[in-house]
Amino acid sequence: MNDSSTGADRWKRYLYRPVSLQRAHDQNATFGVAFRSQRHAISAIFSSLGATRVACLGSGYLSDIPVEEFAVAGADVHLVDWVPDVSLAGFQYKLFREGIGPECWR
Repeated sequence: MNDSSTGADRWKRYLYRPVSLQRAHDQNATFGVAFRSQRHAISAIFSSLGATRVACLGSGYLSDIPVEEFAVAGADVHLVDWVPDVSLAGFQYKLFREGIGPECWR
């Protein structure tokens, strides 16, 4: 990304690049640390409420959403994003690439 790109240019690149597991990995590697405090806050709220159903609007690649914690806890998780398949790729990456795997379904 060059210094002359605008926020609108960066947003368009985010929206229109193909969705993939590799991109989910890249997004989480790039933004995982930046969103650590937000993930912690969401996790704390989830735990304190004892939630059994969660909706994540604008969920994207789930860099800021502790979806693996929701799944392990057995919560119904609804991921909503207007970029087709982006949340699916994020979900697959989080649960299968980061080692949570199918045991969370038991």
